[in-house]
Amino acid sequence: MGDNTLVIKRTLRAPLEKVWNAWTDVEALKQWKSPESMTTPDATSDLKKGGRYTITMHGPTPDHPQENMKVVVGGIYQEVDPMKKLVFTWKWQGDPQGEETIVTVEFHKVSDNETEVVLTHDLFTSDKSRDEHTIGWISTLNKLEQYLSK
Repeated sequence: MGDNTLVIKRTLRAPLEKVWNAWTDVEALKQWKSPESMTTPDATSDLKKGGRYTITMHGPTPDHPQENMKVVVGGIYQEVDPMKKLVFTWKWQGDPQGEETIVTVEFHKVSDNETEVVLTHDLFTSDKSRDEHTIGWISTLNKLEQYLSK
């Protein structure tokens, strides 16, 4: 891991299987996989090594909150180890810099009703990109927590 790596640990009040399903089921992803100010109207996932995924997010444009934007992120699953780990590439469609990063999500059973998620996002080309993604992931994990509490 380099200086442009972010790591977020979050203990969620949900069984391991429920947390895993939240990350791997397309219908579940649509409920939480975007920052809190956004929605996720569409998601695709071919959950296998070499499989592709996309997440479509809608929400207010940061500089003009009255306007809505649509952003799509996608990539390829590098590793799928059920109930333990997901590793996937992360690239914004239409990104002029073409930055492709790597996300690793590890799942650790804490108790029957608690799961620790360790999210590592690596290979950022700048501090700014890492910091913006840190804010986005914290907000997205807040939504995951709300989703799992239902």
